[in-house]
Amino acid sequence: VKAKNDHRIFIKETHADSEFFKSSNTKKKTSKKTKGFFKVPSGYKRFRLNIDFNNSYTRQLVETFHNSTTFGFDYGMESNIHQDDILALDAHWLVDGKPYLAEALPFDATLKIPLVIKLNKDSQIRIRIADIQNFESDQPIYLHDNENDSFVNLKAQDFNINLKANNYKDRFEIVFNKNSLHTTETNLDNLKVFQNNSISELKILNPNSLSLKTFSLFNATGKEVLHKKIHDSKKAYNYSTRLLSDGVYIIQINTANDKVIKKKIVISNNE
Repeated sequence: VKAKNDHRIFIKETHADSEFFKSSNTKKKTSKKTKGFFKVPSGYKRFRLNIDFNNSYTRQLVETFHNSTTFGFDYGMESNIHQDDILALDAHWLVDGKPYLAEALPFDATLKIPLVIKLNKDSQIRIRIADIQNFESDQPIYLHDNENDSFVNLKAQDFNINLKANNYKDRFEIVFNKNSLHTTETNLDNLKVFQNNSISELKILNPNSLSLKTFSLFNATGKEVLHKKIHDSKKAYNYSTRLLSDGVYIIQINTANDKVIKKKIVISNNE
């Protein structure tokens, strides 16, 4: 049997659903389901993200939230995709620096979830919500474009864009509170953090020369892997990440007046 690519949805799921791909004309069952998908138990949140490529096929990603999960791998809650199975036009989450189709995290309104989009040719992209469960009605789910600092609430509308061929690892992310992002930047006078994987370097930009006290980096298990005391006020600080393993990290910066900024970054030394 040869499956056509027309409106194909590729799925590799958690224990709640075990479908591997789904055609757009699949009949929906109603028993214990919402919009054709199995309902998650109380205490869990979940949304499905559909990424459409040139109106040809769709990659579906799943994000599940529960307070028992971690920023590392959670057995039975997440599913990865082998590098050889990534398509020429594709999208995925990152868990410990590896591509995943289903990810699980403890929910926090300040979360930033990187969305990787890989294109081997210029493409028309549409990103849309396919399923939302147990989210408050007034809780937005934003697609944040870091390049132009724009936000689209995917609960209200789809995100459409034409992209050049590239591997977009740092441009797009899912966030839940755009105001908190801007408030943090304002309160800390535009203090910003960038991970440059091409040269394995973490850069902290401090244009107003704030007095910073410490800088720490935590891996996905919460272990502190880097700690620096900051003695001088500079406009920029650079730290090598070459010796760190690929994966997701949390950076924490403490200012002299005890303000804190946290940011999730992805380190990949193989780029």
